[in-house]
Amino acid sequence: MVHSAWFDDHESEAHDQGLMAGHGDAAVTTPAFQEPSPPSLGTVTSSTQSMPVDYVEGRQEYARLYAAGDYPSVVRQLEALLTKYPSDAGLRSDLSVALLAAGLQALEQHDRDQAAELLKRSVDLGNIQARGQYARVLLQRGQKVEAQGLLEAEYAARPNANILEALVDLSLTEGNNTSASRWLDEYEKILNAHRAPPQSTHPDAKPLDPRALASMQSFLDARRQRAAAGQRLDSQGYTVSKDDVTVRFVDQRVENLAEKILLRVHAAAEQLSLRFGAAPLGARFDLELFEQAEFSAASGAPPWAGAIFDGIMRVPYPPRMTDPKSDSIAIERIAVHETTHAHLYALCGEGVPSWLGEGLAQLTEGKSSTAARQGLENLLGRRWMTEAPVADLDQPFVRIQDANRVRTLYLASLVLTAALEQRHGEGVWRRLI
Repeated sequence: MVHSAWFDDHESEAHDQGLMAGHGDAAVTTPAFQEPSPPSLGTVTSSTQSMPVDYVEGRQEYARLYAAGDYPSVVRQLEALLTKYPSDAGLRSDLSVALLAAGLQALEQHDRDQAAELLKRSVDLGNIQARGQYARVLLQRGQKVEAQGLLEAEYAARPNANILEALVDLSLTEGNNTSASRWLDEYEKILNAHRAPPQSTHPDAKPLDPRALASMQSFLDARRQRAAAGQRLDSQGYTVSKDDVTVRFVDQRVENLAEKILLRVHAAAEQLSLRFGAAPLGARFDLELFEQAEFSAASGAPPWAGAIFDGIMRVPYPPRMTDPKSDSIAIERIAVHETTHAHLYALCGEGVPSWLGEGLAQLTEGKSSTAARQGLENLLGRRWMTEAPVADLDQPFVRIQDANRVRTLYLASLVLTAALEQRHGEGVWRRLI
């Protein structure tokens, strides 16, 4: 699921407003599925001794290609054999395994469309091991409903904590806090089963080391807090809406702020449709306002982040708005930034590189690339072009804890994105997106 955070480089301004220096960028973070090793080919039940020579040689060839990691060639070889021996169950089983391996390889190469096609074919052939990975790709492409169906089927077939973590986070990013709580109850059962595997009858019960148990407990506690904050908003909150934009909040005193944000988000969504040359059909732009003290628990954002998009835009406001006009302008600007992420996700899923998404969001909210370039020089000196952490630019910034490193990445993203627009014109986004 997408997670992006908004990082405010104007530190003194943010502190004066009572806001955190960092505002979490809008981004959807896909659940951290375990990366499986390439699956093993099964044993074909039919004996090869009585089979034709081309069958025997074909099997030997695709086994050799599989061992070499050439999974696409294995798929082609198996498809050719199946045209001659369509009733061979062993060949179909091996094809499902080869498709899974080829899909995982395509994922490693960042070819999500090819991965989706290969993994779907593997699922269609009955390979239950492919379901979780196919769901992962669907989430990256923004196809949450289809992904949820696969994840629920996978959990029903093989109950395990890894799939539950994905279902919990998917429910939270959809604002389905009741469903998240239900999955968390299941997760707690698995955690307790891991703590006492000999006495447990749970199918996923197995002994875990203390660090793994602590990690599961941390996940459970953090998501319980997020679900509780969401349920409070569900039961006690107020809503303002216009067309496909909705803003929710608990404190009625910020209703005027919510109305202003509503109009800014609505206008930003329309402007982004013109800028990118496409409007996301059927997309909704949902934003939740939280008092600063509750924001961290409600969002799960890193300490440097002050707003986040994970399917829902979650934006904090200070407990006392000492300068209502200035504070309102700053929060509206953050909302515009997050709207950019929401719009990009609705159009492209997770197909937009982190640096480009962050750069576009900063351009849309009105940040200066000249100031960003100067900021990079202040942080890294005049050699910033060679010393900027370029390798980090394509990973979700929300996963990085070091605020100084994140600041550098945000500045570099803005400089790079502005340079693209200056060189190729605003039409470049219609061609790229």
